[in-house]
Amino acid sequence: MMTKKRSLEKVQPLLEEFKRELRRIYGSRLKRLIVYGSYARGEASEGSDLDLLVVLDRVDDPLAERERLSDVILDLSLRYGIVVSVLVASEASLERPSPLFLNLKREGVTV
Repeated sequence: MMTKKRSLEKVQPLLEEFKRELRRIYGSRLKRLIVYGSYARGEASEGSDLDLLVVLDRVDDPLAERERLSDVILDLSLRYGIVVSVLVASEASLERPSPLFLNLKREGVTV
């Protein structure tokens, strides 16, 4: 098991590349990228997936937005050998009292 800092350092090149692609696709609609799950907690091990939340100014259809990113996600997963799991949400939806969003507030790391 790695520390939180080492977990994030390990995936930093992937995160930087993903952020570049997100900026290209969304421009100013992109508000932030949050790592959550085992990498955010410093508990990642070999085979752990990288859980990411893409936060946009607004999202009409989260599944359509996720599909829009599917080629980028697949490419990064294959090249870096890490399964990348992505959710897309709006800033406003993060205020909802869902277990996922409460957990994100507790352990998520904005990158």
